[in-house]
Amino acid sequence: MANDFYSVLGISKTASKDEIKSAYRKLALQWHPDRNNSKEAEEKFKEISEAYAVLSDESKRAEYDQYGSDAFRGRHSREDNFRSANYEDIFKEFGFGGGIFDNFFSSSSNEDDGENLQGTINITLEEVAEGTSKEFNYQRYDKCSSCKGTGSQHGKSLETCSNCNGNGRTQRIMNTPFGRVSTVGICSKCKGKGKIITHPCNNCHGTGKQLKSETIKVTVPAGIEQGMQLRLVGKGNVGLDSDGDLYLSVNILPHKYFTRKENDLLIDADISIAQAALGSSIQIPTLNGNETITIEPGTQPNDIFRLKGKGIISIDDRHKGDLLVKLKVHVPKKLSKRQVELLEEFDVEAAKHKGDKKIFGIF
Repeated sequence: MANDFYSVLGISKTASKDEIKSAYRKLALQWHPDRNNSKEAEEKFKEISEAYAVLSDESKRAEYDQYGSDAFRGRHSREDNFRSANYEDIFKEFGFGGGIFDNFFSSSSNEDDGENLQGTINITLEEVAEGTSKEFNYQRYDKCSSCKGTGSQHGKSLETCSNCNGNGRTQRIMNTPFGRVSTVGICSKCKGKGKIITHPCNNCHGTGKQLKSETIKVTVPAGIEQGMQLRLVGKGNVGLDSDGDLYLSVNILPHKYFTRKENDLLIDADISIAQAALGSSIQIPTLNGNETITIEPGTQPNDIFRLKGKGIISIDDRHKGDLLVKLKVHVPKKLSKRQVELLEEFDVEAAKHKGDKKIFGIF
């Protein structure tokens, strides 16, 4: 199980924004690799920074509190969490500035990670109940078919960058309140690649990438909820070091009969005054066909009839919800002469048994 973000920062789950920021400030000062030379400093700093990124964002914190650390990380990558956070004011207090943070989290000396992509898939409630596979059509940047992603014309070699001597990084010395700090950043000339393209590919103009249409099959698990995201690793835009991911948000289409409340389904069923008073049998639609239910005599308006196990399976614990049928007693707006007579007789008869005034008040 992944470490709990609250525990990582040493705070309670009710901590305020100021308390979260204060806890992170102390830990960042302790674990920043430019001040801490221990082997675990880099990973520890990433860990506390991710925790701060999530807990300082109200929407991400609410999602984290609802789903927990493991489920949350299934929806959001560490890089996504870092991008949403604002570290600039904190790092300025240290004399680092915001740029050093970006450099620190670069994962390789020649990093060129592909961008993540976002999309939406529509599914029906029936597909939620059973799980499904959907085809998704989209466009993404893939390796150029002409230069195979190098960006250079076929047969033309790349030159070593003279600014960084092929390392892809340049060093900078900064004076801070804690002394002189050496930082390493991406080379501005070669953009971290270490090589310079002297003869750009005619097809991609040196980018090494071209826009392509793609169709993929997406597996949607049973019980998925509105707004959840499916992460397809490596299906985003291509990069020289790693490809981005594709995040698909799930949109559940409205149903003709049912509404969903967590894993239960809700439906209204109209019955007549006679059916409510005398009892009856009626058919109710379910996601797997019709189901017959028995209405007991004396049923009251808005009584709930529960069909066990006829709801949606939980995506977390695989428990299946129920179908809740709310009984609506239909009162006709217009009555025939015979209907009025019968209700008047009923009203008089009911009053005799109750010993009080007429029930319906029909005169």
